[in-house]
Amino acid sequence: MAQTHVPNSRWRQARALIARRRFAALASVAGLAVVAVIALAAIGVATFGSSRGGDDSGVYDGSVAPAVGLAVRAPEEGLSSAAPAHDDAKGTASSGGVTQSATDGAGGSGVPLPSQNAGRTIIRSAGMELEVAVVADAFEQVRQIAVALGGYVGDSTFNGAGEHQTAHLTVRVPADRFGDAITQIRGLAAEVQSISTSAHDVTEEYRDVEATIRNLRAVEQRYIELLGRAGSIGDILQVQDRLNQVRLEIDRTEARRQLLASQSELATITVSLRPVGADGAVIDGPRGPLDAAADAWRSSLNTLSALATAVLVVAVYSWWIVPPAVVLIVLARRRWMRRASDVTVARSD
Repeated sequence: MAQTHVPNSRWRQARALIARRRFAALASVAGLAVVAVIALAAIGVATFGSSRGGDDSGVYDGSVAPAVGLAVRAPEEGLSSAAPAHDDAKGTASSGGVTQSATDGAGGSGVPLPSQNAGRTIIRSAGMELEVAVVADAFEQVRQIAVALGGYVGDSTFNGAGEHQTAHLTVRVPADRFGDAITQIRGLAAEVQSISTSAHDVTEEYRDVEATIRNLRAVEQRYIELLGRAGSIGDILQVQDRLNQVRLEIDRTEARRQLLASQSELATITVSLRPVGADGAVIDGPRGPLDAAADAWRSSLNTLSALATAVLVVAVYSWWIVPPAVVLIVLARRRWMRRASDVTVARSD
């Protein structure tokens, strides 16, 4: 009786071995699929991060001229007029921009300044990093220079105290006194770390805005004439609505013109002051254990944020692998249960 069951038992063992090999093959395929998904997710995370890493500084670029256009239509006379957009201003407004920089060193003869072009609308700006004997005294002297030249100090900040004190000022001075302001402020420094100046030509943009205002004024006058000749309430309401739209565009364009005029009439100078010989990395004072703990806490939060982002990207990228994975798991479970049943029967025999 035992001899008749031996071949059957060996056959079942062989079948169980085949089932295990098939299960191992399926598991290998599933593992390769998971590795592929993780690789794709890593590529997705890198792409997602690079796509968001663009410049988002929000700094105004005066080279982009506003495209002001308004289509208007008269109710009875079929008038169609539009304020020109002047697309060519976009490409030419910044053509005259000049950026210059200078550092104090041996043989330095002075600070190159933007060219003074008569009849041009130019927005001038400068940045200065200076080392001075006493930061508080230099701050007051910069303020006095700005006032004496007909300007003023806008934003200003103080950091630290004593030998570690620093100051940052934003000075506005008339454009025709820009060079004088640079020279006088530089004279306060014991050592000049850096000076940079720039001149952004917005003449074409300014002229474009002025032309747009003139055209809109002409359209406004035409609508006023049509409003006086309107014969019905419906025509009056329609013309009045168009007139309101034109006047709104006039207000917006006029505000833009005034902004350009203000920026070109007053130059901007950003001044950074610090004590002579101070190391910029330690001006704000020595770092203590609490600073290190705060840095560690921020780093841990950044790590958790990165992990959460990776998990979300993997979840989004791996939706397509869920159905085949479920099928593989069900098949593997069935084979496993069948093999376990065969082994149980074989042992009972």
